[in-house]
Formats: sequence, C-alpha cells, structure tokens
Amino acid sequence: SYDSKEIFTELSIPLFRDSKLGEYAELSGSYRYADYSTVGSVDVYGVNLVYRPIRDITFKTSFNSSVRVPDLDENFSPYGQTFANNFSDPCATTNIAALDDQETKANRVKNCTTLATQQGLKFDFAGDTATNTDDFNPNYTSGLAGVSGGNPNLQPEESESFTFSTVIQPRGIPGLTLTLDYYAIRIDKVISSVSVPTIAANCVS
Repeated sequence: SYDSKEIFTELSIPLFRDSKLGEYAELSGSYRYADYSTVGSVDVYGVNLVYRPIRDITFKTSFNSSVRVPDLDENFSPYGQTFANNFSDPCATTNIAALDDQETKANRVKNCTTLATQQGLKFDFAGDTATNTDDFNPNYTSGLAGVSGGNPNLQPEESESFTFSTVIQPRGIPGLTLTLDYYAIRIDKVISSVSVPTIAANCVS
C-alpha cells in the first residue's frame, strides 16, 4: 500500500468584459502539489487564456504540465515466469542486413561483435564475407525463458501540453459552431511494458 498528500489551488481572473478591447477575456491558472510515499513529491501547473473579441469568435489557449505516478502493480507486481516465443535475434546477420538506418546497423555490428568476442566466438554480423557460413543466424526451437514483474525504481511519467483553439459561432447561422484545434503534447519518462524483442534490440542498437 501507499499513501499520498495533496494540495490544489485554482485562480480565475476576468480581464475585461464589453470593453474597447473586446467582448470578454479571462486568465486562469492552477497548481497541484502531491507527496507520494512511493515516488516522493511532484507538482503540476496550468495556465489558460480565453479571449472573445466579438460575439461570433472566441480564442482559447493553454499550457499545462501533468504527471502520472506508477500504480502499485507497475511498481511492485511479483516476478513471474515468462517465455519469448518465436524470438528474432537482433544480432542475426539477416536482421542487421535488413536495417535501413546505417547508424543503427553500424551499432548492431559493433555491439554484437563485442558480445560474441566476450564468449570466444566470431561471426560475420555485417555480412561482408563472400560466404554465409560464418553468418550469425540462430534458430531458436523453443521459447526463451525469462521473468516479468514490477519495477520499484519507476519514476512519475511527465508531460507538457500546449493548445490553441478558435471557436466560431456566427450569429447569422443559429446553432452552427465551428472549432479549430491545435495541440502539441510531449511525454517524458513514459511508463510502459517493453517487449522482449524491443529490450534485445535496445541492448545492441
């Protein structure tokens, strides 16, 4: 189990109404602070602006930060047996040859060669030789055993978002509303389960 303590505040400031600058404008903001027994303290905030120059059109923009704290299952789920079936080895010469990204291909050849050398083995990972007898193309006839479970070292997922909207409600056409939205979202420290092929590829790419 875990516990959390949080505080939250919002502030809304009307800037003007029915003035020479327009029909209406409002600036608002929010802030939240939380302290979790699992990951420690986090905070998020948001700023929003609404501007209606005339009755028919409204502009809205906002900038917000957000966090997602890992749940108990993601942090502390017990390790259990798992198997990687039909595993495709990222060091296989044919898999390396199929890569389009030359930087990734060079990294694979270098890192796979290093791993093989550490085991006293030698293969042609780059496919440079005239024969394929020295290529590395393993055939896994059964699933590869492993374990899967929670990670107590996970940190909160973080994001920032920017939005801009235009809302058009023409007086001449009652009931009609047109909305144009633009948004940009960036997420860091994403919490997600990673597949075995992805883990293996990341190790040598």
